[in-house]
Amino acid sequence: MPELDPAITQALSAIAAGDPEVANLAGTALSIVTGGGGAGKITQERIQRFVWYDLPLKMRPTDQSRAEMTSALASALDLLELPRYAQICRSGTTQKVHQAYTENPQVGLMAFREANLASGIYPPDLPEFHWGAAMGVEEANILGGVQDFLELAVASKELEPGAKDFKRKQRKLVRTYLNTPNFQLGGQLPLDVMNTERIQNWIKVEPSETRQRLVSKLANRLLHPVELPAGITDPYPALTAVLTAVGAGAELDSERSRLLQIAAGLRLTRKVKGELLLTKAGQAMLDDPLGSWRAFPESLLGGNPYQRLAAEVMFCLLIEGESNLTAVIDTIRTAASEANYREAGTGEPPNQISLMKALDPTVLPLGEMGLFAAGDFTSSMALTPVGKSVALEALRNRATGPGAVPWD
Repeated sequence: MPELDPAITQALSAIAAGDPEVANLAGTALSIVTGGGGAGKITQERIQRFVWYDLPLKMRPTDQSRAEMTSALASALDLLELPRYAQICRSGTTQKVHQAYTENPQVGLMAFREANLASGIYPPDLPEFHWGAAMGVEEANILGGVQDFLELAVASKELEPGAKDFKRKQRKLVRTYLNTPNFQLGGQLPLDVMNTERIQNWIKVEPSETRQRLVSKLANRLLHPVELPAGITDPYPALTAVLTAVGAGAELDSERSRLLQIAAGLRLTRKVKGELLLTKAGQAMLDDPLGSWRAFPESLLGGNPYQRLAAEVMFCLLIEGESNLTAVIDTIRTAASEANYREAGTGEPPNQISLMKALDPTVLPLGEMGLFAAGDFTSSMALTPVGKSVALEALRNRATGPGAVPWD
């Protein structure tokens, strides 16, 4: 039972006068919710996480004892003059979430996520920033700050979950918070702090000194979205030609097949009853190629870790101006060897054939999009100016992207 917070001590004493067991349950719940930090640590997010996640999934009490602890917590919150939080405990939403856990932990987890999002205090992803599930310390702290910020907006009725313009207002509030200098962060923007932390973690993701040295040189350039070279009006003319043909219903020859695959992978086209059509994203790419260009670099650097390492090292070298193919392959081989990648059959460091195959998922799309300077790759490879922007943006997406699957 918490001892250092007079308000909590008084509330639990009042409950204990009527039912010591209820007081004990309430004390346990409050200790977890506050982390032993007193009533000032109680927030809507902490209440929701305890009642909808920690209690049913981690503590795994019986249905009856779960209901008893939730009721006890509600009574304590009433005495702490936090009726809005007490109402969360008593709400139909909480009953629905708890019922879902009785069916199956995964069903309960899904209900928790839905309830958390519907509460309005969990920030949505933005086009420029997707929240991670595996977070660094800075990102986790900033997430808590955003949740508190949204809670104030909900409590003041500035933000009304379920209202017609709720999602737009919520995104606006989140964007405002992330792009406002924060005195707790030394006057830095929360968005910059989180991106810096993610980049630092990305630099160390592979135990290769060669890769770490190369990506570190670009770290500062990855903090903010990359811009195309001045004067570019259409960064992907080859793709534009294909999309224009699709929009016009023209027949496309087999030479365009790889570009069609890229378009489909980017969800710029789709088939309806055998007919190839532009999607809204495809039409947007045609209407505003400069406003849509980032979709392509977002699709790069996928695949397995070995392929990503090879592509990252290649991009770093080509962005810095290296063009000698032998030097590029040798550097990738060194980085892969340092990171302990080996040939499956021999246990030897990756050979040239293996490395070239690892680069295919990145090199082939770049070539089809016309982003390599003239060359046959027998001795050299170089990116066009647009290609360098694409490579840098692809690295940025990887370096500042979100973490793994949430709530495992």
